[in-house]
Amino acid sequence: MNKNNSSALFHSQYQLLGHNGPIYALSLDSDFLYSAASDKLVVRWNLLEGVQDHFVVKTERPAFSILKSVLNDELIIGLDNGSLHVIDVQLKQELRHLKAHTSAIFSIAEHPKNGHRYSTDADGNLFIWDTAWNLVLQMPLACGKIRSLVLSQDAQFLFLACADGSIKVFDTEFYNLINDWLAHPEGCTTLCFLPDQTLLSAGKDAHIRHWHSDGTLLKGFPAHKGTIYGLAALKNHAYVSVSRDKTIKIWDALTQQIIQKIEVSGKAHLHSINAVQVYHGKFISAGDDKRIHVWTT
Repeated sequence: MNKNNSSALFHSQYQLLGHNGPIYALSLDSDFLYSAASDKLVVRWNLLEGVQDHFVVKTERPAFSILKSVLNDELIIGLDNGSLHVIDVQLKQELRHLKAHTSAIFSIAEHPKNGHRYSTDADGNLFIWDTAWNLVLQMPLACGKIRSLVLSQDAQFLFLACADGSIKVFDTEFYNLINDWLAHPEGCTTLCFLPDQTLLSAGKDAHIRHWHSDGTLLKGFPAHKGTIYGLAALKNHAYVSVSRDKTIKIWDALTQQIIQKIEVSGKAHLHSINAVQVYHGKFISAGDDKRIHVWTT
C-alpha cells in the first residue's frame, strides 16, 4: 500500500443509517442520494446535511436496482420479481408500473441523447424502452444474469456484464451485437469506463481486468477475496472497487497498484459491500450491514 501521501487517503466522513436490511443499489441526483434495500424501501438522503429526506417509496418487493433520471424527474425502480416502477419525485406519485420482466431487474440505465431506457434481468434479457415507456425491443441474450450495463462516453455503444462471463457490446442506433468476449469465466458482475475510455471489468473470480473498448486485454490481476460488486472512476487517475469480502480498495489506474485498502471495522463496512457511487470527488458505498458511508479525503 502506498502511504506516501497520507492526506490523500479516504476516510468515512459520515454514515447514513435508517434501512432495516441489506442495501442493494444507489443512485445520485445532484446532492441527493437514493438507496434501495431488502426492507422494501427506497429512501432519499440529503448529502449536504447528511440526513434522510422526507421522500420514501414503499415497494411490494425488494428493489435490486434504481436510477434517478438526469433527463427528467423520474425515479426508476427495478424489483426482484421483475416489476418496474416509475415515480415522479416532484409530484411524489407513480407514473408507470410495468410488468414486462419476469425475473429480478439488476441494472437500469438511460441514453443521454435519444432518451432510451435500458433494463436487464436475471434471465439474461435486455429491454429497451422509449421516452414514453413503450417497449422498443426485448432481447433474450441467454447469457445468465446481467448485473451491469454502461454506455460509452459518446453513448454510441452499450456494454453488458453477463453471468456467463462475457462482455457484450451493442450499438445504440440499431442495437446490433458488435462485440462479445469472455472476460471472467465464473461470471462478470460490474463494468466501469475510465476517463481515457478504457474499460474496467470485475467478476466472481475477484479479478479486475483492464480492456481497450474493442476487447483487447491490457492487464488482469487478482484484486479481492470475493465477488467484486462495484467499480467507479475517481479523480487523479484513481478508481475504487467494492467487494463481497467486506473491503474497499482504491487503485492507481496508471499502474494498477493499490493506493489504499479499507477493511472491516467500526468505521467501515461489516459485511458484503454491494454498491458504489462517485460524488464530487468523494465516493459513497453501501452494503449488507445496512450502512451507507460517504468517503472523503
